Amino acid sequence: METRDREIQDILNSLPTQSLNAINRLRQMGRPGVPALAVALKYPDASIRAGAARALARMNDPEGVPALAEAVADPDSGVRLAAILGLAEFPGAEAVQALAQALRARHALVRDCAARALACRSLSALRAALEDPDPVVRAAAAHGIGYYARDRHSVSRLRKMLDDEDGDVRIMAVRALAWISRRHASVLPDLLVALEHPDENVRATGAYYAGRVGNRDACEALVRVLADPSREVVLGAIRSLGFPDAEAYGTYRGVGDARAIPGLLTHLTGPDADLRAAAAGALGCVLHADPYGERPPEMLERLVERVEDSDARVRSAAVTALGESSDGRAVEPLVRALHDPVWSVRAAAASALGALGDARAIPALESATEDVDLAVARRAEAALHQLRVQLT
Repeated sequence: METRDREIQDILNSLPTQSLNAINRLRQMGRPGVPALAVALKYPDASIRAGAARALARMNDPEGVPALAEAVADPDSGVRLAAILGLAEFPGAEAVQALAQALRARHALVRDCAARALACRSLSALRAALEDPDPVVRAAAAHGIGYYARDRHSVSRLRKMLDDEDGDVRIMAVRALAWISRRHASVLPDLLVALEHPDENVRATGAYYAGRVGNRDACEALVRVLADPSREVVLGAIRSLGFPDAEAYGTYRGVGDARAIPGLLTHLTGPDADLRAAAAGALGCVLHADPYGERPPEMLERLVERVEDSDARVRSAAVTALGESSDGRAVEPLVRALHDPVWSVRAAAASALGALGDARAIPALESATEDVDLAVARRAEAALHQLRVQLT
């Protein structure tokens, strides 16, 4: 025993100069090396502390849980991450308790990792944390329940949390209900309750997430919200009704229901450019996703007016929506848009003419292949190819 103790002390003494080798030797010792690794977690050098945390995690020995639980509060992010990820892999109730305590951590990434681990290992601990007196813990637990566990059995508690005394908890409860709704459609009505909440931030969050559930049953509630006195709530509702995917050109997200068209048209001509751009983008999504839905007779005229809007974002969204209209009357305004001073509008017009599928656009698109902006020329070439395929 004295020999082993002396060996461990020699290894600890060598940490400043042979940190990696020393930590590996301690790990290979098994349980006798755990107390020494706990000591290494106190060293001034963050790289040594992180190495010790990773070693304890790999050993998977319950004796290492208290040391890792303490390291979750380390000032170095690498050490904190190694500690919490190690705890996530440890078996036993002691590790679960340590993970539950980590929901109180100062650092958001630690709380997130703890919530994710508890969602897989102990839903009961995560549900209990929803009742914690600390709002930070309640918010972290709601995140884990919603985003990671998608636990519909916690919906009633999350509904009550919409009226929590803490604003961050209320917002996280809305998000949790939205994430659960994506897997369990029956939860959508619980999410839509947030649209009528007295807290503007709760309504805005509910409006933002309701459309991202991808359920058309949210359409009527979102259309009602278009009359909300809060600009942020209205903007969230418009974008939920439909918005272009920034990561995949030509694809859309949101509810995409033609029943929203009249409400969207009311914001297409307002004084707020952000609302006009969002409304035009949403109309493009709706026309794409619901091509056979009912369309008000004034819709095309309203969109054509926006092709001359003072804001380039509105013009670009309007020409894209015209391309989804399947209406031959849109050809002329789209051809005019090929001469817009802003390249992004010209590019959108070229793509819109390709989507419209009208042979009358071919001469204008052939001219657009010589545009001074390469992106516009490429879009025009792609639109010509699309047209020729459609017309042959």
